[in-house]
Amino acid sequence: MLKRLLLLLCLTGHVFAKETPDVDCLVVHLKYVHCSWNKKGTPEVNYTFYGWFHGANVSECPSYLSENNINTGCNQPYGSLLNRFNDFYTRLVHENQSSEVKKHELKEKVKFNPPTNLTVHYGSDSNLWLNWTQIRSNCVESEVRYRINNGTGSVGSAEQNGDITCGLSKFWSDWTEPVVWGSNNSTDVDCLVVHLKYVHCSWNKKGTPEVNYTFYGWFHGANVSECPSYLSENNINTGCNQPYGSLLNRFNDFYTRLVHENQSSEVKKHELKEKVKFNPPTNLTVHYGSDSNLWLNWTQIRSNCVESEVRYRINNGNWASSRVSIGKQDYCLNLPSRSSLYELQVRSRMGYTCGLSKFWSDWTEPVVWGSNNSMDVDCLVVHLKYVHCSWNKKGTPEVNYTFYGWFHGANVSECPSYLSENNINTGCNQPYGSLLNRFNDFYTRLVHENQSSEVKKHELKEKVKFNPPTNLTVRYGSDSNLWLNWTQIRSNCVESEVRYRINNGNWASSRVSIGKQDYCLNLPSRSSLYELQVRSRMGYTCGLSKFWSDWTEPVVWGSNNSTDPNKMNSSMSVWTPVLSVVGALILIILVMMLLHYERIRIIFIPVVPKPSPNLQNIEDWFKFPKGLKEGLNYNERPCPVREYCHVRQSDSESSDCSTCSVTTDQTDCSVFIPVNESDQSTPCSSSISQF
Repeated sequence: MLKRLLLLLCLTGHVFAKETPDVDCLVVHLKYVHCSWNKKGTPEVNYTFYGWFHGANVSECPSYLSENNINTGCNQPYGSLLNRFNDFYTRLVHENQSSEVKKHELKEKVKFNPPTNLTVHYGSDSNLWLNWTQIRSNCVESEVRYRINNGTGSVGSAEQNGDITCGLSKFWSDWTEPVVWGSNNSTDVDCLVVHLKYVHCSWNKKGTPEVNYTFYGWFHGANVSECPSYLSENNINTGCNQPYGSLLNRFNDFYTRLVHENQSSEVKKHELKEKVKFNPPTNLTVHYGSDSNLWLNWTQIRSNCVESEVRYRINNGNWASSRVSIGKQDYCLNLPSRSSLYELQVRSRMGYTCGLSKFWSDWTEPVVWGSNNSMDVDCLVVHLKYVHCSWNKKGTPEVNYTFYGWFHGANVSECPSYLSENNINTGCNQPYGSLLNRFNDFYTRLVHENQSSEVKKHELKEKVKFNPPTNLTVRYGSDSNLWLNWTQIRSNCVESEVRYRINNGNWASSRVSIGKQDYCLNLPSRSSLYELQVRSRMGYTCGLSKFWSDWTEPVVWGSNNSTDPNKMNSSMSVWTPVLSVVGALILIILVMMLLHYERIRIIFIPVVPKPSPNLQNIEDWFKFPKGLKEGLNYNERPCPVREYCHVRQSDSESSDCSTCSVTTDQTDCSVFIPVNESDQSTPCSSSISQF
């Protein structure tokens, strides 16, 4: 009986004891050992992790990974390149309980990051060449896969330049993002639900199509409808934003079809349940709570469905991330140090309770808390002329730093051209050198007196910013289209974007293919006002940059009858005093003329005669000047007016007055009209003496 009782106690003790999680470890890119203990789910308690290589000191984890403030993993520095051939030991500790020490053999557990600098080009040998970069190339085996016209992929292995002494790993890196070459008339459509507001579909993954497709999209059971809002590049439709409708639509099949003239693609079915991407969370705030913890809060739509992830770093160190449970929109960072600088960011996605999405939102812009005397250096290649580095992101430094910057393999050199604020150095313009330098690592260091920052490595491939394009001109072509032209350096590498607006309306934008430095706007209206701008960046053919140049100053074409109130007010403000002065001068001149010149005064202000009962002569009504009055003859007698018929003597008896020609003499009293003797002037019976 006693034996049974002891056995029962042992069994129940095993049942109720908390099982220590199992630890898995992996060497990542020969930089750190990634260990995790959440394979079976998030632990219930916070474990302290210890990891060490054989013969090295036992050390606690310097960089934890967590979920809901529970440690779930650790990134342990890797150290020597040969460490993976040594045994690696781990142990988890919680309060007074400790797991057994576990031994890991890491020789076959090495995982690289994907290769970088992936480029493809058509060689002089008429073959297609793919190139890439990977660390420790003498030990690396690679695998290439490709497909043609969206067909089934093929796989091939690249030559292994090293030997088996590097130790074969069981783990491949993830695949790189695909690079494309050639053209394909078939256009594949990809769709994604954006922020539960619209379905974004695009068909330019392999480049801008050669023709303009009409897009039709519809959910199962709904009407087929054409795209209401196209996206375009070089006036070629490349995408569509289709209204999303009901929140549950993503659980229905979504169908798309592209049509050009009489040709139509096959109807494609899309399952959108796992293809939802939110916009980044908003209203991100951080505050120090009354519980002496740091609290981060944010806002995201459909919070009861949203899973979030927070990442933070201290004093510009490595990022640490932690998952936040569905429904929560806050995060607590325990007992922060006020002397350190904290940067925090959040991203979110649709959680499993509402149908898990594969797509996270972009990270928010970081919010900061605390302070840090150390200066972080940011660098950017400007117009392929110089490397601009600055260290005043968090404010003007308190001391003057000396800056050193150099490309891999080059000599360390002090900054030749400092930028400053209030006589404090805040930046440097370092000569850029070779055009290909941005594919090399760039190193920086700040020094003040006897103190020096750690050397920081910068990857500048994606950090190139051009100056805005120059020589921007717009003209109306012989083809009745509006042509915009500009100039940018390295045109064979440059991707451009044009935006324009009509009559001060909303801006419309369009991408321009790499190598082109012109843009055509079809059939513009001369009665409208067009404003056009351009910006550019390094294109993918020469290593895509994240940075666009600033927009150029707008160029304008056409006219606009609409009146801008601001412009009207500004023009009136200029002309009002001028017109007032001119009007006053004209008025003064008129008054002076009316006062000094009697004849002009009579023209503008005629004298109205005033009758008088004693008026003997009517001429007194008219106030003529004396000289004018004396020059007129008022004593002429009235002249009668008569009509005569000229009748020959031989016809005097037979001619009737009705047939004779009649002449009128209106100046009988002053002019004598001679008559031939043979003609007899006889007054007509109808002659009238007119007064």
